[in-house]
Amino acid sequence: MKYLLGLFFLCILLLPLYSIPQLEFVDMIYSEEMEDELDSITGIFLSPTHYIVVTDKDNNKIYWISKEGRIVKKMGNTGNEPGEFYEPQDLFIDGKGNLYVADTGNDRIQVFNEKGSFLYQFGDKGDKNGEFKSPTGIYVSEKGQIYVADSGNNRIQVFSKKGVFISKFGTEGSKAGEFDKPVSVAVDEDGKAYVTDRGNSRIQVFDKDGIFMYTIGRKGEDIGEFDQLNDIFYDKEAQRLVISDIGHSLIHLYRKDGSFFASFGSEGDGQGEFSDPYSLMVTEEGKIYIADSGNKRIQIFRIAEIRMEKKEEKAEAPKEPEIKKEKEITAPVNKQSLGVFKFENIGKQASTSDYGEVIAHDLFEEFSKADYFKVFERSRIETALETHGLKDQSINKENAVKTGRDLFLGAGIIGTVSKLKNTIDLDIRIVNILSGIVIHSFYEKINDESRIRDVCGEAVKKIIKYYDENNKRMLKIPTGLNALDGPQAITLSWNKNQEKDLAGYHIYRSESEDGPYEFIGYSSNPNYKDKELDHNKKYFYKITAVNIFGYETDHSIFISSRPMPPPELPVIEGVKIIYDVSHVKIEWKKADKNVLGYNVYRALEDRSEKYEKVKSLTENNFTDMEVQSFQTYYYKVTAYDKAVESKIEDTDAVSVTVKALVIIQKPENIREEATSKSKKVGRVNKDEKLVYLGEEKKTASGNNAYLKIKMDDGTIGWIWRASVKIVE
Repeated sequence: MKYLLGLFFLCILLLPLYSIPQLEFVDMIYSEEMEDELDSITGIFLSPTHYIVVTDKDNNKIYWISKEGRIVKKMGNTGNEPGEFYEPQDLFIDGKGNLYVADTGNDRIQVFNEKGSFLYQFGDKGDKNGEFKSPTGIYVSEKGQIYVADSGNNRIQVFSKKGVFISKFGTEGSKAGEFDKPVSVAVDEDGKAYVTDRGNSRIQVFDKDGIFMYTIGRKGEDIGEFDQLNDIFYDKEAQRLVISDIGHSLIHLYRKDGSFFASFGSEGDGQGEFSDPYSLMVTEEGKIYIADSGNKRIQIFRIAEIRMEKKEEKAEAPKEPEIKKEKEITAPVNKQSLGVFKFENIGKQASTSDYGEVIAHDLFEEFSKADYFKVFERSRIETALETHGLKDQSINKENAVKTGRDLFLGAGIIGTVSKLKNTIDLDIRIVNILSGIVIHSFYEKINDESRIRDVCGEAVKKIIKYYDENNKRMLKIPTGLNALDGPQAITLSWNKNQEKDLAGYHIYRSESEDGPYEFIGYSSNPNYKDKELDHNKKYFYKITAVNIFGYETDHSIFISSRPMPPPELPVIEGVKIIYDVSHVKIEWKKADKNVLGYNVYRALEDRSEKYEKVKSLTENNFTDMEVQSFQTYYYKVTAYDKAVESKIEDTDAVSVTVKALVIIQKPENIREEATSKSKKVGRVNKDEKLVYLGEEKKTASGNNAYLKIKMDDGTIGWIWRASVKIVE
């Protein structure tokens, strides 16, 4: 049978058999990076920006992959918080670029915008309306309704654009309209739903109201019959269903009326062969993208046929091409500050090379030579990285922002280098240091190592050209700057800029109206709090707006303010010892409502410089468990609020010598003096506990001793040392 399937696949690749048009292999998306990073591709869709977006249920991530096989973005971690996943299966991208993910293990659907930012989620574990049990497939209709294959509950649920439950159809079973693990669903322009009923090895079709209409296919080994169905996609332009069959390693094509059209594929790792073809999708142009999961790659096919497309207008006679002069780029007066970070080597071939260092060096040289940016020396970048303990780490966006802000960089150049066979792939990204936004990405292929410097030079020209063309809209200078003084702090606020290119604001401060004004911080919102100020000084502020390319406006008008002095906090009184056996408990008089909390200090001698803070708390008592028996401790307590703390030197100390406990090992008399013949003052039983006061007296022979203890009724006496166990 496998031989026949393989032969059939070969035939449709080479010959148009009767009504079967010729199948064309278009491309194979595969790279060493995909091999290393991906584990199990379970969902696939093409984004509006033509990246291939896939779910990886074993890694609990979503990946954006370029047509060259580069992983340009990834999202998610293991978990159940928004943006986290547990065994995500299918995904769908609507016309607005919104991403819908069947988060199977978390029994929910998560929705993100085109940039990957979380929008909302719906669903929970259960069998009620709107609840799920392992949802595996998702499809968004042309009307925006969300269809979910609720596999564990053997039904299809339909939701509104915002995830509000509308209807459901299907129950468990093998009769018409019943399911045994429905794993995928597709919807045509008439609202008909096509469901892969895996356990029953068939496709079931329902009308727009969820009423059963007819069945497509059956279980079997013949051509067009099914084994283990997985994904289904409706190709609107060709009026066809495209179905993945994991058991047969085949892709089936059926007409929407249920008649068989074609099948192709076989098991293997060659071109046109598959290993677990989990998921697929079809573009408007008729390209079939197949997630060849077991081979960690994506294969693309197309059927050569006339599709339902708009008629093309008659082509006019070609005009003579206009020769356009290359626009001369002039460096701006206020140059953007730029830092080039070491590129990360990814993949087996690149990881043992020094490509990352070489490319960073060449880009630095080319940027410096172009004189369009204010380029920071790489030694300054290295020093900043070392300060943050990042010198030997990969420089991702977060690390670039962290170190770049220390240097007051406007933009940073980061990236990755990978190599597959003899081709070096270069991914260059520009990061706005203020906002953390990746402004743009540039991709370059290098087929000859000797051309690395040339390619870096070409990349720098592209980056400069991109900056020059896109930095056209000038931001308005911020207005409405206002200052509100507080204890040792000043809070600034201003009117929010409305321009779309806005990244944030720079804040400048001076101690004189005429300056100089020094940069003191960033803010992405129209407010900023300047803390830890001297209340005896007057401060002057100006702000600027900054766009996503790092260029900023002129300074706003200045404003001045003087911070308030810190509030006077009460001296804590009434500190006393409550308990002193094995651990120490102290309490004090509660302060007024203006106090946020208390700080407890401890020392081994009553000298100001010896006290160390051991605890901050809001209650007016503290239990110190970190003490040793028979050691003397001194304690002081202060009060604090947001900006200030009462003075420790104004607080009285309390001292205590920690006591220990003894456990009685056998019944024993308590003596008035440390001798067996002295007066008996009490008797204790086995397992009783007494406070040991730390004093010991040996007998005349020196071989035995008595311990000084305190009984529960307060009586002080002596007990035979051999009759107790000391618990410190």
